[in-house]
Amino acid sequence: MPAQAAKWDLKENVTLSEAYTDNVYLSETNPESSWATIISPNVILSGKGRKMSLELVGAFQFISNAEKKFYPRLRGQLNSELYERRLFLSAWIYADQEAIDPLKASGSPINRTGNLTTTYAIGINPYWVEHFGDLADLRADYEYSHRFYTTGSLGDENRNNFFLKINDGRRFSVSNWGLDASYKKTTYQKDSSADTVFKSLDLRLGYDVTRSLSPYVTFGREWNTYNTSQARRGGNKWLVGAIWSPNPRLRLNLGYGYRFFGHYPFVDLRYRRRRSVLSLNYRRDLESGYVPLEFQSFLATTNPLGNPVNPFGGNPGGISGTQGFNSLARIGAFVDERFTGSYLFQGRRTTFGINGRYSDKDYQLQPKRIIEWQLGMNVVRNVSRNIIVDAWTRWDRIEDETDFQADTWYLGLGITRQLGTYTHLRLGYIYSNRDSNRINDSYIENRFALILNTSMVRLAKQAGWY
Repeated sequence: MPAQAAKWDLKENVTLSEAYTDNVYLSETNPESSWATIISPNVILSGKGRKMSLELVGAFQFISNAEKKFYPRLRGQLNSELYERRLFLSAWIYADQEAIDPLKASGSPINRTGNLTTTYAIGINPYWVEHFGDLADLRADYEYSHRFYTTGSLGDENRNNFFLKINDGRRFSVSNWGLDASYKKTTYQKDSSADTVFKSLDLRLGYDVTRSLSPYVTFGREWNTYNTSQARRGGNKWLVGAIWSPNPRLRLNLGYGYRFFGHYPFVDLRYRRRRSVLSLNYRRDLESGYVPLEFQSFLATTNPLGNPVNPFGGNPGGISGTQGFNSLARIGAFVDERFTGSYLFQGRRTTFGINGRYSDKDYQLQPKRIIEWQLGMNVVRNVSRNIIVDAWTRWDRIEDETDFQADTWYLGLGITRQLGTYTHLRLGYIYSNRDSNRINDSYIENRFALILNTSMVRLAKQAGWY
């Protein structure tokens, strides 16, 4: 993607924040207050050429009075066509803060709990595409990713995956078919007994009964290698379902299947109107180790309706909605029963959203289980041309196999004042209340933050540096 041939877009700003918490250690019996100064340069770089595209979104937080001084948050994605619409390459980079142990309070970078680590990850995915006339289309992928952490107790994680997909070509206008083969290997630096290998082969057959209804059946076999106390690790599998899409706004994929861990339903629904979008998903699958976030939803530059949003518009060093759901303390294979749902409405002056998640992880290496619930709601209102107010609330629950249970409630309020084309000032407040059935594991925290957001280049010019 030569610089002169690509269309580039650079957006940059810096946030200067002063944050206060009345319980920096998230202690139940001895709360201590603390102030933190946060400086965060932020950048969004995107470029698109004829054969390549790039998006890089990053916030680089420097926080005083924290356990560590530097907390990066980064998402980068590169897509490229290397050879005549046949050989392609995707690559990505990621960095964020995650909870080490999901059963303990973690807070955010301005808290000193010792339960946060910065996760770094890089990945590469070359793939080959081939068309056999109008009979069939082939895609062969290799994926490699490496994940490492700033906490020494967590070892590096490597993934090597191979995928082969052969699907029906243009000749099959009413019927459809596909053959999928996969090999996925995950290795852990500090505990090779948790290494996993998942292999599977599936054949899918479908038929378009009408333009809107397409029933299908998938059957195959899986061969899995990992340490477990369970009697079975693989075997035959099948899934019977149908896709119903009466119009471009609605798509429902509904099925029922069987794998070695039992029978399970499958639901994937997406409904969209001009100003709102609804999505629901339920699945049960075999996973290994750390389950990454939905990549495009992290530091997202657009909302589910496709409208642009500011990925840095919240409170720097604030509470993350992902901590706990994808924790790092448990490794090895697990069966994950997961539900996600969300609804977003965007009016002319008001945006309203609600989301919920549930995850039941049954670890196979040893008899351990983690059940997590999350329900949240937020509203943003443009009061005037220069003033925006927002409010959000969230409830989290986490349980394990020992009858441990902890509930955490969050309430956030904020007001943002636009001071100029490139500058705004925000005052934010977050209330947190954790109720745990373990001794000395509950807490209450009040947090305030005053945030100034402005252009780095404009600030340097005003200071005479540029």
